[in-house]
Amino acid sequence: MDKKIFDILPPHHSGKNEIHPAMMDNKFKINSRYILLGGIIILFLAALLYQILGAKFILYLEPATRIVSSETEFRVWGEVQEINFEEGILPGYIISREQEETRTFSATGEKIEEKLAQGVIRVYNNINPPQGINLRATTRFLASSGEYFRAPDSIYLPPAKIENGRLTSSWVDVPVEAMDSGPNSNINPTKFSVPGLLGTDMYDKIYGESFEAMSGGEMSRLPEITQSDLREAEEDLKLALINGLIDEIKSENTDTIVLSDAVAVETIASESSYRVGDTNESFDYTLKTKGEALSFLNSDLEQFLAKVVQNKFGENARIVPDSLYLDYRILSFNAENKLLHVNLKFSAEIYEELFQNEWNNELSGLNRTQLKDRLLEDDRLAAFQYRITPFWLRKIPQPDRINIELQFQEK
Repeated sequence: MDKKIFDILPPHHSGKNEIHPAMMDNKFKINSRYILLGGIIILFLAALLYQILGAKFILYLEPATRIVSSETEFRVWGEVQEINFEEGILPGYIISREQEETRTFSATGEKIEEKLAQGVIRVYNNINPPQGINLRATTRFLASSGEYFRAPDSIYLPPAKIENGRLTSSWVDVPVEAMDSGPNSNINPTKFSVPGLLGTDMYDKIYGESFEAMSGGEMSRLPEITQSDLREAEEDLKLALINGLIDEIKSENTDTIVLSDAVAVETIASESSYRVGDTNESFDYTLKTKGEALSFLNSDLEQFLAKVVQNKFGENARIVPDSLYLDYRILSFNAENKLLHVNLKFSAEIYEELFQNEWNNELSGLNRTQLKDRLLEDDRLAAFQYRITPFWLRKIPQPDRINIELQFQEK
């Protein structure tokens, strides 16, 4: 018994219970096949499960569009709560604010400031036989260079004196000022005559002379605050406060529309740092107002215009988002009745409704070629793209796995 066992063992057998290496290789090969086969089955099942549960079809449609222009009218009324499409009435909302602003404005007027040259004339009395003489106030003196001066006060010239048989003239220093303003009267020392004595015996015996130049004659142009400046400052501030009110309202609600002509402004107080006639290059003007704006919603207007487009261009006409261009013209505004009447010219890019939700059943089950043929024959489309997940799917998956999105080309 033991021999037989010994005989069947390989020569190198140690007598212990051992496995031959050839048998081990065969067993490993068998196990590897099973593992590979199991992995393939798992991958197949995973792919099948992904195809069933993860299948997705996304279709991007770019509608064919065209530009249209039209004109309509509508009213904004603060007494309604909903859009009245038949009568063209949108809900209005009164918004009130008190505002105050101060700005600096430039003076536009001009004032000419004139200054007269002044100086002193020594007036001589050389009458013979000697006698005193009175010259009335505002007596004129004519310079040898042609400029006229006037003595503001009356002048008394004492009689001349005869000393040692010779006549010695008497004289008086008289302050004078030029009759014409400006620098032309700033003359150097010169001789003067008295034109009022022309034709008398005293004309050549009463005369004058200056020893210093006349000075102070000027003519300046100065900026002046005018009534028109104050009026325009108030109007500019009113407009600024209206625009400020509009910006404030829009910042609070971006869906709000406020037209500048639909804002009523009442002046509460106004003040200027200078009065009319003051000379200064600029002035500060402060205005405090109460503004009331009749606003309406952009979303309401878009709904109203969508209906206008359908009525004029077909029931299936739709407006491309953000393609509206609007030109408002206020026909009337009554703040007390909260009523605004507007004429509106508009242009928009429109397309024909594609009814995406109805395509799911139609497209499901089509192969790629059939899908392209179906989309190419639709005149409502300008372009399309699609994506199928997983990529190896040959047909469009079930309707609930289909997603259709509209895309518009940016202008």
